[in-house]
Formats: sequence, structure tokens, C-alpha cells
Amino acid sequence: MIFHPPSWLPAIPEDLSKVGTVGEFVLRGPSSAQESATESKNPLVSADGTKRKSYRQLAEDVEALAAGLAQELQWSSNESAQGDMIIGIWSENTVDYHTYCFATHRLGGTSLVLHASTSSEENIRHLKASNCSVLIVSPALVEAGRAAAAALRGLRVYLTASLAEDSSSGFKTIEQLLESGRTLGPVPVLGKPCPIAYLCATSGTSGAQKLARLTHSGIITNILQMNAVASLSHNPAGEVALGCLPFSHVQGLVAALSHIYLRDELIVHPTFDMKAVLMSIQVHRINRLYVVPAILAALVANPFLFKAFDLSSVDKVLVGAGALAHGLYTRVKAAQPGWAITVGYGLTESSVGVSLSSPHEYLPGSIGVLLPLYQARLVREDGSEVEGFDEPGELLLASPNQAAGYLGDDEATATTFRDGWLHTGDVALFRQSPKGDAHLYIVDRLKDMIKVKGMQISPVAIEDCLRQHPGVVDVAVIGVPDYLAGERPKAFIVPAKKPAEGEVEALFDDWDEFVQSKLTELHWLRGRYELLEALPRTPSGKVTKGVLRRRQESKD
Repeated sequence: MIFHPPSWLPAIPEDLSKVGTVGEFVLRGPSSAQESATESKNPLVSADGTKRKSYRQLAEDVEALAAGLAQELQWSSNESAQGDMIIGIWSENTVDYHTYCFATHRLGGTSLVLHASTSSEENIRHLKASNCSVLIVSPALVEAGRAAAAALRGLRVYLTASLAEDSSSGFKTIEQLLESGRTLGPVPVLGKPCPIAYLCATSGTSGAQKLARLTHSGIITNILQMNAVASLSHNPAGEVALGCLPFSHVQGLVAALSHIYLRDELIVHPTFDMKAVLMSIQVHRINRLYVVPAILAALVANPFLFKAFDLSSVDKVLVGAGALAHGLYTRVKAAQPGWAITVGYGLTESSVGVSLSSPHEYLPGSIGVLLPLYQARLVREDGSEVEGFDEPGELLLASPNQAAGYLGDDEATATTFRDGWLHTGDVALFRQSPKGDAHLYIVDRLKDMIKVKGMQISPVAIEDCLRQHPGVVDVAVIGVPDYLAGERPKAFIVPAKKPAEGEVEALFDDWDEFVQSKLTELHWLRGRYELLEALPRTPSGKVTKGVLRRRQESKD
């Protein structure tokens, strides 16, 4: 059975065969955008208010940087469409981040976006695998830039900004390239740019990261798909959005590009810091937030924050990178009834967005309805097709915004992308709502399922249960070996309050009673808990269960 998006979703208005590069598309904006209004807006504003960039400045800087790079490196845009011009960006979020990407695209190259929080070893591996010849790094990561230059012969490194006056890196800055580029004429217009816009690392939640090859048309398609839902509630006068998700992750990247495209204002934070974000909401009157469930859990666990900061401007909250438990949803709505909460699901391999909450109805546990142009299937463990609602199977997706495989990994590409279908590795089901729409539910990752007494159980069920307990801020569950049952679940928990040494056993007993009152015996933890100050997460906010498994293995 093939599942489809609901019929009430707006159609995609663009001819996707003629959209050009991401930069061209985003700077052009929707057909409804008025030039006079666009000229007066600053789509990118630093959180500290020291830097703003208008559409005209962004477009001019893209041309100047492209010209400066072409001269500096003796690159010709006519030669670059072969796909071998890779420019790496290893930086926190900045107002100029997309200038670097768009200038790369202007030359027909591909942007390799590297997570600032990923280890140097992993990022250098990506640089080598992509045969990257240019790297742009921030001053905070200059030592990483030096390590990369030492590891890759011929790598040219440029700084996003100068170091302190008493320091010298030996590297040129982007500003120097911009200055030289402003004295030159524009580079020739490309006849046919390289189709790959970004090399973007997958989350790596279960193992080593892979580089997904994301195309211009795929990214643009997903901007339009996401906007099909957002347009139903988007303020036509423009919105102010929080830009703290890493631009190096496809979720943060597409969110930022979407707001630039829509002529909104994006308040750019280098990294996530709770106090800085709350202050930013108050100062900039941000109305749209992008967060992960753990952030919402921390907010409702510390209600004084709602009084310490003026958050009255917020009216929309988009939650991604994990399931939003019904208990947490209700606590957030009780604290902030005016917040419209949207839950989303996506993958790097689909240029991110797959589904978003329906604005017409709320179904507990649902991660929304399929976006336009998507088709979905569910496949059982034996390879047969699920033919109805409420039966789980591996989620397969077909859409025009799929990645063009993984860089240098033919085996993983062949396994994941088969006959036009993206095999997500997620166990999911569809449930028909009272309004007749097919709502998507993620049951778990195939690799994360726990086999207890021969029965497959979902860690998500236990996690959702524990998140309803007021003493739990965050939780992740993995399977651990058990002599009699094969495996049993173990929970790693961030408690709402750190217990005193003599209170731990009583707290574990309380959690056991709570789980046992709601779930079957196969899900019971029986004291298998470990307290953490924070769960290990990827830059996009997903829990890295591989880290927890290795932590457990070191103790076994």
C-alpha cells in the first residue's frame, strides 16, 4: 500500500526542472515577494545585534567572494561543473555562512559543510574523502584548520575573520578575498552548474558519519515542500525566526534557507546557549522557534524561566530531531497555551523534511502528514508489504528531493537507495485520523529495537513513558545483554533534580513502579538506570545511542 500526502496541502508552484542553484532560488524569493519590501529587510541578523545583512549585501558579497576565489585559486567557472570543486566550511553559525555556500555554487562547486562540534579526526576524514581543496574556518577553530592543512597536502585555508591583534594564523581572511573580488568583474554565468550543492554529514547516531550528496533541486524542492505547510500559518508581513540549529546540519541549513527565501528575519546564534536564546527572544521579539524535545523539557522543568524572560512574542514552535511525548506536549501547552507546536520528521538523505504536523488536528504521538510530492510504503521484516493502517514496518520513501547517494560509499548507497525508494531504517506506521488523513508515527530505529525473550520491543515506548514522570528531564534507552532473556532495556536518564546519595535507590524504585504501571513486563527496567548530566547528542540534537552502547560495553 502506498501512502500519500493529504489533498488539502497546497501544490508545489515551481517548475522544478528550471530552478537553478540554491543561492539563485533563495535570493530570487517567491513570486509574491515585492522588491521594495525585500530591499528594506535584513534576512540575517547576529544575535548580539552587531551585524546585519540585507538581500542586496548578500547578493553583492556572493558575487565578490566568487570573483575573489576564482582569481585567488585560478579557477574558471567553465571548468568547475565537473563536480571536483569542493569548498569546506568548518565554522559555527555566522551571518556570512550562506555567503560562503552561495559563492561556491556561483563557481559551480559544492559546499562541504562540517559540524563545528564533530571531532577533528572525523572532519579531516571528510575533507580527504571529498578531495577538498579549500577550507573556510572560524577563528575559534583555527587550530583545527592547521591540523587539516597538515593532513591534506595543498589544502588552502581561509579564516572567516581575523584573529586577535596579537595573533597571526598565516591564513588569509574571507574579507581579503571580498576586497579583491569587489575590484573585479563578475565571474561568467554558468551554463550548467554541478548538480551537487552540499556534502552533508549524516547524523551518525549508530556509527560513523557518511557524506550525503544533496542536490540543488533536492534542497529547493524541500524548501517548497516545507513551505506548503508553513504557508497555511505564515505571517505575510514576515516573521522573526530563531537561528540556533547548526547550519552545517541539513535541518538548520534548510530552515535558514527557507526563511531567507520567505523574506523573514533570522536571528543567528553561533551555537545553542539557553540563556542567550531566551534573551534573544526577548530582545529581537522572535516568534518562531526551532528546538529539540530536550529544550522544551528543560523549559517546563524550570518554569521560572518563563517569568525571567519575556517570551510573549513566540507563537510558533517547530520540534525536530526526536519524538515529542504527549506528556511533554501537554506540559508545554499548559505553560504556554498560545504556542502552536509543530512536530517534524526528516532525514539528511531526504534533504531533511518528510512530514510536519497537520494544522487541522492534533494526534498524540503523530509526527505529522507527508509533505507534497512524497510517497511512502511500509515493509515487514520478511519483505512483504504492509497493506493498511496501524501496522508497523520499515519506512520507505519516494520523492524528488532524495540525496544522490553517499560520497565514496557505493555499498551504503546501494543498500539505502533502491529502485527509487529511500530505505530509512526507521520502523513506522500510519494511522488514519478522524479527518481521514494518514498520520505518520515513528516506532523506532531498526538498529535500536531490543529483543527480549525473542520479542521485539521499542525503546521509544519506554522513553515516552519515562518522559511523563516529573522527575525525568531526558532519557534514552538501549538494550543490554541478559542471560535469560537475551536482552533487557536499560535507561540513561537526566533527572530533574540530582538525588542525594541515599535517595538514588528510592528514585529508581519510583521509576520502576511508574513503568510497570503503564507497560508490559518486557519493557520493565528493574533498576537498570544510569544517571547522566546530559545525553550525548549530534549537532542536530539527536541522541547518539552508539556512544551509550560503547559506554555500557566498557562496563560489561
